Amino acid sequence: MMTEERKLASVQIIESIEDVPNSDNLQVARILGWQTVIRRNEYNPGDKIIYAEIDSLLPEEPQYEFLRKCCYTSANKGFRIKSMKIRGCLSQGLILPLSVLGEHAENAQVGDDVTELLGIRKWERAPAEGEKARLFGHARGSWPHRIPKTDEKRIQSAVHVLERHEGKMFSVTEKYDGTSMSVFWDPEDGLHVCSRNVDLKPDYEHKWNGTAYWDYAIEHDLESVVHQIGDNVVLQGELIGPGIQGNHYKLEALVYRVFNMYDLNTGKYSSYQEMSDRVKELGLGNDFLVHEICNISLPNDLQAMLKLSKGKSVYGDMSREGIVCRAVPEDRDVKLGRLSFKVINDDFLLEKGE
Repeated sequence: MMTEERKLASVQIIESIEDVPNSDNLQVARILGWQTVIRRNEYNPGDKIIYAEIDSLLPEEPQYEFLRKCCYTSANKGFRIKSMKIRGCLSQGLILPLSVLGEHAENAQVGDDVTELLGIRKWERAPAEGEKARLFGHARGSWPHRIPKTDEKRIQSAVHVLERHEGKMFSVTEKYDGTSMSVFWDPEDGLHVCSRNVDLKPDYEHKWNGTAYWDYAIEHDLESVVHQIGDNVVLQGELIGPGIQGNHYKLEALVYRVFNMYDLNTGKYSSYQEMSDRVKELGLGNDFLVHEICNISLPNDLQAMLKLSKGKSVYGDMSREGIVCRAVPEDRDVKLGRLSFKVINDDFLLEKGE
C-alpha cells in the first residue's frame, strides 16, 4: 500500500466560517483540520477553493503580490506561508480562489494536488552559520529503495483518521526538532548512514562537508549497535544538537534518539514496547529511544489532540515541537499507509516563526 504524499496545495472545500472576536472585517475559515483568517464575506461555506498549507513557498508572481509585506522571503525568492496570529486568532495556511488555476479550474476536483501546477515549493529553513557544513554531505547514492522514508502526515491534513480509528490504542512520543537519520547494515558494503533523503558517503576520515551524521555514527559506534540489535534491522531516529535546526535545545553535543526499528526481512516495524524491551535486554540505556509520553485511546477530537501536543520538551525548559502517534499494535490506514501521524505544537511554531 502506497502512503499518500503531502499536498502543499490542493483543491478543498470550506467546511465552515466563523467570526473573529472583536473584528468587523475578519472571519475564520475551516478546511480539513486547519483554520485560516480571511476577509469577511470573501468566501462562503461549501466553496471549492485552493488551500495552501503552511510550509508552502509561492512563486514571486503578480497574483501573490498581496503577500509581500507579511510573507516575502528574499533568501528563498518567494512568499512563505507560515503560522501566525491575526487579532489573537491562529491562522495557518492560505486560501486562494479556484481561478488561480486558469483553464484547469473547470475540471478541478476536491483533493486534487495542484502544488506543481501552481509552481509551489516546500519552504526549507536556510541553515544558520555553521549548520551547512554539518548537514550537507556527499551522497553515496539515492535513497535506498528497501528502506521506508520517515515523513509523517500532520493530523490537520488527515483529520478523518480520528474518525476511522476512534478508540484504538496509540503510543504517543515526543517529536524532536532535528533531522532524520537512518542507519543500517549491508553485508556487501557495510554500514549505511542516511539523511532524510540521501544515502551518505562513508566519512571515517572526517573529510567531507556535512559530517554530523557520520560523526555521530562513528563516535557512538553505531555499527556495533546495529549488529547487537540485528543486521536485518534499520534504525531510524532524530539527530539533534549543535549545527542542527538552530540547536533549539541548546545541547553541547549531538544526540540521536531512535523512533523506528524496521525489519528488512519481514517489512514490519517494532512497537515502542518491543523496542524498549530490546533496548533494556541489550543494555543500551534509558535514553536510546525517543521519549514516550503516554498511551491513549484515540479520540475523535482534533482539539484534544492539539492540546496533547503542547507541553515542555524532555530536553529543557522549552516547548516541545509536538508528538508522534502510532497505533498499538502496528496497523495500516487506507490513506496514510502505516497508521502513524504527527501533531505539531502550535505554540512551538509561533515561537520559531514557522
